[in-house]
Amino acid sequence: MSKNTYAHVLENYDVKITAKGAFIPPGRSAKPGQDKLHLIIDGRDERDTELAVRELKQMLNDELRKNQSTHKHGNVGTYGKFAVV
Repeated sequence: MSKNTYAHVLENYDVKITAKGAFIPPGRSAKPGQDKLHLIIDGRDERDTELAVRELKQMLNDELRKNQSTHKHGNVGTYGKFAVV
């Protein structure tokens, strides 16, 4: 996540965003005790947290679509997976 994206979300919503874990490439397994890369989004109220998550998901989807359209013949799709839990 870029600093601009991070700052934008923090300015618009009363949340704290923490990145945890490490990037695990597709086809590889995490080492024992190693977590996959993920974001923790904490807010003072449920509404700000939900809106921040929604905006971040939209930004991720926009970037994924942009990368897939510019790299049609590459394997970008294998790296463009994320889940919100």
